[in-house]
Order: sequence, then C-alpha cells, then structure tokens
Amino acid sequence: MPAGDADSTRRNWRDRWADPGFAPHWRSDAMDEPVRRAVEDGFFARGSSVLDIGCGSGEVAAFLADQGLRATGIDHAEPAIDRALARFGDRDGLAFRVADFCVEAGDIGRFDAALDRGCLHSLPPAIKPDYVRALCALLPPEGGFLLLHKTHKTDPARERLAVGDVRAGIEGLFSDAFETLSVEDMQFGSGSDPMPGLAFRMRRRQSPG
Repeated sequence: MPAGDADSTRRNWRDRWADPGFAPHWRSDAMDEPVRRAVEDGFFARGSSVLDIGCGSGEVAAFLADQGLRATGIDHAEPAIDRALARFGDRDGLAFRVADFCVEAGDIGRFDAALDRGCLHSLPPAIKPDYVRALCALLPPEGGFLLLHKTHKTDPARERLAVGDVRAGIEGLFSDAFETLSVEDMQFGSGSDPMPGLAFRMRRRQSPG
C-alpha cells in the first residue's frame, strides 16, 4: 500500500476531529467492560503507567487516571487532543500529547502497560507491523496490552467466520512479540446500535517467539 494512503488516513481523522459536530456513536462515557475489568483484576495495576494509543477525546485515559493509574493519552490528531485537554486537562495522574504512534514511539517514553480502543483497526494494513514494533519499544518484557478491535458482522451467515478471521489476523500480527492471554466478545459504544468487537489481552514476550 502506498505511503500516501497512510497519510490520507491521518488527514481524514484530523478533519473529523476538527469538526465541532463530530460525535461518533462509539465514543461513550460508559466505560467498556474489558477496560473496567482490567483495572479491577489488576491486569492494569493501580499506580502503574499506562499508555492509551489513539486516545481521541480522552474518556478512557481519564477513567484510568480516576482509578489510580498514571495515564497518558496520545493521538496524532491535534483537534482530538484539544478536546481531551479541554475536558480532562485538570485531572491528577493524567497527561495528553499529540504524537503519531507508528512514527514517534521512540520519543513517547516507556510504560508498564498499554491499551488501544479502536486505533489499530483504523490503520492501513501496510503500517500495522510498524505499530507492533512501536509497541515493543514502549513496553517492558511481561508488559500488558489490552486491544479492543472491531469485527464485521454484516452477513449473519458468515458472522463466526468474520470474527475468526479478525482473531487469526490479530494473533498472527502479534505472535512473535506477544502472548495472547485471552480473547472475548465486546461492544463499542452503547445505545441501539453498538459496534461489535473483540477484546484481546496480551503480554509482551520475554524474547521473540
């Protein structure tokens, strides 16, 4: 895929967040259950540092900070970070910054854990290996990673095949560097039209698999 496709994707998201009327149904103050459970059962340990990749308007990072974690939200779209700062900028234990994860990972820092609520599934396939390399640069061995990734269930006759394809693709992408601990069904957003997805818990391997 040409590099220009990745640039086009980035511009598209910046334009969306710059629109004051942009209010996607998958953004919600009601926290996703996989994120909530990751805090409750210690997968994200209170007091630890967590990076929210593609944080958008900041709801997830703010939730983590409210639970006693040191949360940093990053997004390449400056208007998204502007929204996050306007709403949550005064929270303790919370920081936001503009950064392109696949390009600037070396400048972002190191974290105990990371999560992604819908960033990876919006990326062009050609740069997804860059995403995995960036994640490895940020996390220590045994560092936890929670990935929330949409699935496509538009054809009921192929519903399970579509979910299986998504799961196989994710596990294949990460298998050299991460161990998959669990996979569960989840939903993005709330209301009458939630978006189906999968929640992957992973842990960075001690050494490449």
